[in-house]
Amino acid sequence: MLRRSDGRPLLAAAGGINAGNAGAYAKAGADIIVTSAPYNAAPTDIQVALDVL
Repeated sequence: MLRRSDGRPLLAAAGGINAGNAGAYAKAGADIIVTSAPYNAAPTDIQVALDVL
């Protein structure tokens, strides 16, 4: 299980998440957003940043 530096587990949110509501999930405390929306969307340029945990 992945944990935060303070020992609490990371919270992943999944299901019905898309570009229009992902911010609300993050604001509510989700550490990880899981979505398949990019696979169903029109092609577009995106940028991804990965941080070491």
